[in-house]
Amino acid sequence: MARWILLWAICLLLVPPPASSRMNTCGPITRSYGDSLRLGSITSAGRHALGTFRNASAMTHRNARFRVWEERHEAKDSASSACRKHDYGFRLPSLVEREETVVLSIHLGHDTHLVLGIGGEIQCILELERYFGKRYYMIMGYGNPMHSPANRGYREEWLQALRVLRDRCECAGRSKCPTEMDYAVVVDAPGMLDMPDLVEQIFKVKEWRYIHHHDGHALFGHIASPFSRSLVVSYDGGGEDGVYVAYYGEGNNIHRIGRLDANFANAYHSLTLLMTEIYPEGKTVLKWLCERLETEPKTPWFPYRVARPSYNLLADAGKVMGYAAFSRSVRNPRVQRGVAKLMSKMLGGASFDPAARNESFSWKGFVPRELVELACESLQNQHDIAAELQRQWEERSRSLIQDLLERLTPHHKANQYIHDWLENTSEYNDVGVYIPPAPSDCGVAVGGMYSVTPPAHPQKLQYLGFRLWDEDTLEVEAKKRGAQQLQALGGVSYLAELLAGGPAWSKDQNRTEKPVIAVVRGRQEFGPRALGHRSLLAIPDSVAMKERMNRLKFRKWYRPIAPMIADEALVQVFGSPIKAPFMEKAPKVREEIRQKFPGMVHFDGTARHQSVGASEEPWIHQLLLAVGNLTGLAALINTSFNTRGKPIVNTVRESLEMLDTLPDLDYVLIEDYLFKAPVAKLPMKHYDVDAPARAILVDS
Repeated sequence: MARWILLWAICLLLVPPPASSRMNTCGPITRSYGDSLRLGSITSAGRHALGTFRNASAMTHRNARFRVWEERHEAKDSASSACRKHDYGFRLPSLVEREETVVLSIHLGHDTHLVLGIGGEIQCILELERYFGKRYYMIMGYGNPMHSPANRGYREEWLQALRVLRDRCECAGRSKCPTEMDYAVVVDAPGMLDMPDLVEQIFKVKEWRYIHHHDGHALFGHIASPFSRSLVVSYDGGGEDGVYVAYYGEGNNIHRIGRLDANFANAYHSLTLLMTEIYPEGKTVLKWLCERLETEPKTPWFPYRVARPSYNLLADAGKVMGYAAFSRSVRNPRVQRGVAKLMSKMLGGASFDPAARNESFSWKGFVPRELVELACESLQNQHDIAAELQRQWEERSRSLIQDLLERLTPHHKANQYIHDWLENTSEYNDVGVYIPPAPSDCGVAVGGMYSVTPPAHPQKLQYLGFRLWDEDTLEVEAKKRGAQQLQALGGVSYLAELLAGGPAWSKDQNRTEKPVIAVVRGRQEFGPRALGHRSLLAIPDSVAMKERMNRLKFRKWYRPIAPMIADEALVQVFGSPIKAPFMEKAPKVREEIRQKFPGMVHFDGTARHQSVGASEEPWIHQLLLAVGNLTGLAALINTSFNTRGKPIVNTVRESLEMLDTLPDLDYVLIEDYLFKAPVAKLPMKHYDVDAPARAILVDS
């Protein structure tokens, strides 16, 4: 199940036993401004100073002559910078005064989002894909000024999003959120020259700051973790500060200790289109490639490139990881050699050892010829390529982690297989592991906020999104459709009976299968996972139910379906109480549970579960316990309420539209109103799908 996590910016935290408190061993730096923040420091081997700015025009002037790419630094610089102060552009707080500093943090890359924080507490997170209905929403391309004619529409959408944040964010203890920011922090986009001017049309900003992409990931992971010291490894398919960066975190400070040109993402990009079951156009692309095998020169590297929309690439790793679980247990030596050749070429001698040379190359579409030949030979070979790619990724990641562990203590962005390996490796039993709740790029602006004011106390991060955009229409729709209030029917007990196929379901149904029910309640989840507030729920007692869920979402057969499990049932399912409130782990399920509840288990016998305790989400927890009383297991299938190509739903209109048209959806619970599907479904809406891929030859 670990295979479903995207390769982009995934965080896993490895640490020694926690110290008693967070301390800044390098000592604080005091920088006076307005509310007298006492600021800590970040150290780095980089040589570029990133200034702070009093207003938008100052930031614009600075950015006009600023290039963000840091020159490569020598290992000796990294080793000697542990406590050296650098004017790095952002300062990490060692001690924050009691006044409530207001911070706006902004990420403009794919998964664009805004974070509003007061006194270190996140008040709301606006993920623009949820508002505009565009998956992986990106406000604009890197380096393209917003004032260019091509981005006129984005300017209007950006202003619209800022107004939504201003008008609809919920700030604890306040009737309205502040519109004057002490700080605005921009993550990973220094080329957006006029973006501050747009922000200042809606908000007043005292001071602007900028931080690097991986710094945002590392800050979020380290400060949100329960650890006082950590080693952070942040990697993804590309940031303006590299692709694989390691940090040491202590107290509220992080120190960059190394960077590698090790781009694992390109390995997934290069091989995905050899797997015909992953994309609809896969068979066409592979047929084209197989024909070229006969006509192209017999070189060791087969030159091709697949032209796809950039957002399409973001799903590659997750799809391959799920697909890999269907491979044979016996490894194919030809596949092993081909994938090893690709990995070696892409990663070179990737190592944090100063004596080692990292000679990776910039991938331009070349893959070993034998891998193309193998994919052309059989579908089984394609399964094996996916599995071998995942296995070799794990091996190389383990090697790099071991390298770091021997040098320091680690926090690492990795997928769940690495987590499982570390937790079950005796030599690292004293190392804790932490994966942040939003390890993809939809969480980096949280790190931006933490760069100014980290939380004084741990904060629950599950439900920091927004309420339904059109919630004012709910009462009207409920009355028009004759929806009943769940509380009047019996509350969670009634809903559990309905899900379990009891009298509430069977009395007026001619079907033997149990229902699929969508739940839309409260504030939306923050991050890539549905955690019970925008979820499709069902009883996991059959493989057919898992197939129905995938069919409902127009997903391929190999895609995993995850369960939500009450804390009280974790030992029953896994043999130990494995907490995972953000679906960040994928342990093996006990054989007895696999037999009785096959709908919650992936092909490899794992389940990437959401654990739910009474203090985390009381309503969901009560529902699970009620289900357990009827089925013998306090668990439900839980997958996000959306359909193909669309982000997680956040409107009454879309929720009811899917209820009216999707054949496998039986009920939608919106807040306390239970809507029943019509007897005759309406013609299904045409849902947007990914743009087709095109394969082209590149010069060898």
